[in-house]
Amino acid sequence: MNIAIDIDDTLAQTFEYFVPFVAEYFGVDEAELWERNISVDNLPYPWSKELLPFCRHYSDRVVPDTPFKPDAVWAVDELRSRGHKIVIITARTTSHYTDPYATSAEELKRAGIHYDKLICSTDKASACMEENIDLLIDDYIPNCDAAAKKGIAVINMVNRLNRDEQTSHPRVESWREAVDAVIQLEYDRTANRKNILLIGDSIRIGYCETVRNELAAIAKVVYPAENCRDSTFIITRLHAWAQEFDATHIDVVHFNCGQWDAAHFNGWKDSLTPTDVYERNLHWIIWAFRKEFPNATLHMATTTPMNPINETLPAQNPRTTTEIRCYNTIALRIAAEEEIPVNDLFSLAAGWPSTDYKDTCHYTDEAFRNLGKAVAEYLRKSINK
Repeated sequence: MNIAIDIDDTLAQTFEYFVPFVAEYFGVDEAELWERNISVDNLPYPWSKELLPFCRHYSDRVVPDTPFKPDAVWAVDELRSRGHKIVIITARTTSHYTDPYATSAEELKRAGIHYDKLICSTDKASACMEENIDLLIDDYIPNCDAAAKKGIAVINMVNRLNRDEQTSHPRVESWREAVDAVIQLEYDRTANRKNILLIGDSIRIGYCETVRNELAAIAKVVYPAENCRDSTFIITRLHAWAQEFDATHIDVVHFNCGQWDAAHFNGWKDSLTPTDVYERNLHWIIWAFRKEFPNATLHMATTTPMNPINETLPAQNPRTTTEIRCYNTIALRIAAEEEIPVNDLFSLAAGWPSTDYKDTCHYTDEAFRNLGKAVAEYLRKSINK
C-alpha cells in the first residue's frame, strides 16, 4: 500500500516537547501547562494570537530535535520492509517555518525515519489523492475525515489532545498497535482483493500496466496480451478470454472499443464498423460479458479523441475526433440503456495538447501513465463504493 503518515503528535512527541518552550515564551510554570493540558497545539486565548511569532521564534531552531514516539522509527521501517511506500505529509507552512520542508527533513533525518517522499501541505486529503495513498495515519480527526470522504482508509493516532474526541475511525494508542492495524488492513484487503479485467485496443495496452501497479494493493488487474481491436473482434474472442482469466472469479470488467471501429482502414471511404453495426455489437458484447462473466460488474470507457493536429498527420487508417464523438454518443446511449457505469476517458483527454501524442491517436509514455492513473482512480472509487 501507499501509506501517508503525519509528523506532529503522530510520529513525533510534539505536544510534550513544546511545553517547556510555551512556559518560557509566555512566562508561566510548566506545572500549570501540564495541569491545564496546554501546549503549542492548543494555546488558549489570548495566547493563540501569539502563535505566529512563537513559531517564528522557536520552530526552525528547535523542531529538528523533537523526540519521536516510542517504536515510531521501528514501525516505519517495519512497514517499509513489508513493501509499503511511506509518504510523510505534514501541514507545516512557510508562515510558521522559514523552510518547512528543510526543517521537517532534518527532523526526520535526526530521528532516523526512513521514508519515500516528504510533502508539506495543509490539504492532506488532496495530497493523498495526488500520491494515490491507500492509508493515512494522522492524529488530527478532521484530516482523517477529509481523507475518508475520498475513499482513503485512515487510522487515527490517539494523543493528549484528541483522546476524548468522538470518531468512528479506527484508533491506536501506539505505533505497535498501528503496525498491527496495518497488518490487519493488509489481510482484509487481500481477502477482499478484487479481480479486474481490462478489455480494449492499443490505448488500453498503453495504460494497463499503470493501472495494475496503481491498484496492486487492492486488486489483481489482468488483461489480454493481444490488442482487442474492434467490436466484432471482441465478440469473437470474448469466450477465449473468459477461459484464460477464470471468468467466474472476475469481479470487474472495464471495456472499450471504438478506435478501430471508427477507422477508415487503408483509407477506405467508410469506417470499419458502420454505426448501426457498432450499436448492435455493443449490445452483443454486453450480453456476452454478462453471460461469460456472471459475477462481474461492467464498466464501459468512452473512446479517446484523436491528436488535435490529426488531420495534418499521415495515417494508414484515418479517423477524426468528430467521428469518435459519434461512436461515443452511441456508446453512451447504450450504456444508459444497459445501466452500465461509464468512465469518460474522452472528456478526460479532450483538452490534451498534441505534445501528449506520439502519432494520430497514441500517447506519449507520460500521457499514457496519466491516463492509467485516471483509470485506476476510477476503478478504485468504483470498488470502494
